[in-house]
Amino acid sequence: KNLNALFSKMFFSNELGHTKSEKESFRAVLNQLGTTPDECLFIDDKEKPIATARSLGIKSLLFTNYETLLSEMNRLNI
Repeated sequence: KNLNALFSKMFFSNELGHTKSEKESFRAVLNQLGTTPDECLFIDDKEKPIATARSLGIKSLLFTNYETLLSEMNRLNI
């Protein structure tokens, strides 16, 4: 299943120079996109980075499997 087809842009922490648990990584993404937190979706399989993203107002989903991800995205009207 190809997640790339679902998103206009994907970012990876190793390319940003910050860990996913650092607020700076999310600020860098928002800056690169020129967008606000409420316009973004963060997906990860760990709770700590999700908590960081949510603390900045970014919609966030815990990835457990592809079908659940699609269902949760649909619930959010994404």
